[in-house]
Amino acid sequence: MDTFSKALKSGKVLILQTGGINAKEQVGVQFIQKIKVPTTGTPNAALSLFQATNPNSNSSYDGMTSLVAWQAVHQGVIEKAGLEVETNYRDLGKVIYASDAFGADIQIAMCENTANNEAKPSLLPKIPGATSTEVICLNGQPVYRHTAIVVGTPAANSIQGFTPDEQCTESEGRYFLTGAVTERKPQANFPDIFTNASTRVNAAVAAGDDAF
Repeated sequence: MDTFSKALKSGKVLILQTGGINAKEQVGVQFIQKIKVPTTGTPNAALSLFQATNPNSNSSYDGMTSLVAWQAVHQGVIEKAGLEVETNYRDLGKVIYASDAFGADIQIAMCENTANNEAKPSLLPKIPGATSTEVICLNGQPVYRHTAIVVGTPAANSIQGFTPDEQCTESEGRYFLTGAVTERKPQANFPDIFTNASTRVNAAVAAGDDAF
């Protein structure tokens, strides 16, 4: 297991990558954090029992799921934090903890529901693995994972049963959508969602790159 992956096991938020500087002196920063999935949210009790405590797990289910979130950061704050622009820290194997870089308790809050975020039209539904041709669904509707950067620890991870038209607030905590972990449908059922093939490569990262 590489250094970056080992650092993720700590549960702390890491800086994954930075983008370029736009006209408003803003830099897009992508953060990543691994958190433990509530036991009742696992698809298989045996899988959870035999894999969740594997300290050397890198690709198989390990009881954790990755949360990924973007945040616009002013160029001056980037420079003060000692970060480089247009840099992929995971590819470099360089570990930078967000809380150390920005001097605050940086966390990623999350909620899952079947309502797409109109402000993020490129957000893809959850898929069970980077090469999967399936979409995770609930009652036939694609499930979306919404994330946001917050300062301070979000509420404890929990399982909630959202209806398709119900919204959830990321800052309230981390909410997993109950019942969605075992229902999967072919992507062919939702052709309008995957029209841009170039975004498919990053689908697992955009929607949470772990199956559970």
